[in-house]
Amino acid sequence: MWINQNFAVNTVTDFSAWVAGGIQNSPVAVPAGSTVPGTPCITTGTVNAVHFLPTTAAPEGTFRAGTTLLDFVKDVDKSRNDRFIATGHSLGGAFSPSLALALVSSGVIPGDSTLTYPSAGPSPGNAGSTELFVKIPSHRQSDTAKNYQGWNLNPVNTLDILPQAWCPFKSVSQKQNLGNIPTIYGEPALDIIVGITVVFTLHALSSGAVSFPSRASISLAPLLPLRRRTWKSAVRGLSRKQRGRYCSMTLSLLGSSGRVSIQKRLRRKLRRPRALKKGRLSSAVHKQV
Repeated sequence: MWINQNFAVNTVTDFSAWVAGGIQNSPVAVPAGSTVPGTPCITTGTVNAVHFLPTTAAPEGTFRAGTTLLDFVKDVDKSRNDRFIATGHSLGGAFSPSLALALVSSGVIPGDSTLTYPSAGPSPGNAGSTELFVKIPSHRQSDTAKNYQGWNLNPVNTLDILPQAWCPFKSVSQKQNLGNIPTIYGEPALDIIVGITVVFTLHALSSGAVSFPSRASISLAPLLPLRRRTWKSAVRGLSRKQRGRYCSMTLSLLGSSGRVSIQKRLRRKLRRPRALKKGRLSSAVHKQV
């Protein structure tokens, strides 16, 4: 799956041409370098999944067995003003808005009743596809809402590597680009990570189209704040047990390399090295709050 979907960004599909021909038909990749500037393009891995999801029949023994999602949605009584919500995390964070965009663009569902809530998704296409996505009229976020409380956005953790893919240039997006990966957990960058990032960048550029993060995306503060005041704000109102879970979840998301880096930084910031020994991180957080 990773090779065929996540990593299949070296070719793209003309999104508008595919929708015009019917999303029930298999998408066709555009030859590298032949994309027309301004044309909405989606990476091959994403568009293949977007085609597969609505056209695959539900298996036997499930609700509406033998029926595809496309047929099910077409049968829904549109006069009832039902909402269609597409959501997904990580790889699904690229699939869910692309699927909603395909269904809206093909006229299967109305845009004013369509909502998406992707999270931590990589860039699914170029600037043309992003501009098309933000035109879905149900973009909502009140002035008083927190930065994750809104539809048709892409909330991301600033310490998560995946949302940095697949935009190759900082000039396109300062906050979300492959160049941020080597130092995302602190400096100095490891040579092997720099090398892998270069390979990924060249792989993405080989499609002839530049991946562009959604303009509606937002970056959340890191899940693991490093200053005492930020800690207090993040865990205010949580019980002692919930605070421990918050900390444990954050470290598990970071992975081993990120966990080591964060623990070292915490020792410097909180100046409580003894409390931050193995198995004592959660209690240190409690004492600091």
